[in-house]
Amino acid sequence: MKKIRFTIIATVIILLIVFLTTKFLSYREAKKILEYIELESDYINKTPLDRNISKSDIKNDSLPVYKFGDLEIIIPKKDTLTLRRTNNISILIEFDNNSKLTIIRDTSIFNLLEILNNNISYDNLVLNKDLQKNGIKTNYDFLNFVFNKTSADLNFFKSKNEVILEAAYLKLKTINQIRGCEKAWYKFNLNHIKGFQYCEPKQCSETFIQFFSPTNEEFMIITDGITQEEIDNTLLSINKYYENISDLN
Repeated sequence: MKKIRFTIIATVIILLIVFLTTKFLSYREAKKILEYIELESDYINKTPLDRNISKSDIKNDSLPVYKFGDLEIIIPKKDTLTLRRTNNISILIEFDNNSKLTIIRDTSIFNLLEILNNNISYDNLVLNKDLQKNGIKTNYDFLNFVFNKTSADLNFFKSKNEVILEAAYLKLKTINQIRGCEKAWYKFNLNHIKGFQYCEPKQCSETFIQFFSPTNEEFMIITDGITQEEIDNTLLSINKYYENISDLN
């Protein structure tokens, strides 16, 4: 009986040593990878905060409507417009107090999710399989997913393959972070548009707002001298535009 008990205990100890050794190797690799990534980004553990956008007291009724392609925008500013310049991909609006707002259509130089889906290398197939498992279907889903990754995801209890996946997501996070997110970083979700805001007027001279339409078309708003309330109401006017289109359909 003692011999059997000793054999069981010895087997358990050996299995435990093997398990811990394997995990230690994975953890050591994870730590090494994380140190490399952290060299490139001082705010790898920062994630976007939820931001509720509610209508303010600014009245839009008497304000001009700016047309940009098939998009209609109301910028709730009472200052006089001094310049309006439009082309196929952007609109620049400047006011007499030197504040300005630019909207750019399809800001992605490359859509990483699309690239990953079209690349059939083994590594990308593994990545795509994991993204599909996590319900990632659009570029917004993809950004929201990687933006919420932190170094805590590279933990002691994950396998080597899981560590490599998490390291890849952290790297993709650093690639997609936009200037200003180290100071303030938000995500918002209105009924018809959703996106991310990088920094805010009280902390940065320029604020970047990345938003996605109901058809997943991507836009970037860049503001200078525009208040947060004016930004919020601009986003609400865009959301209202898509709401009206939805009602017509």
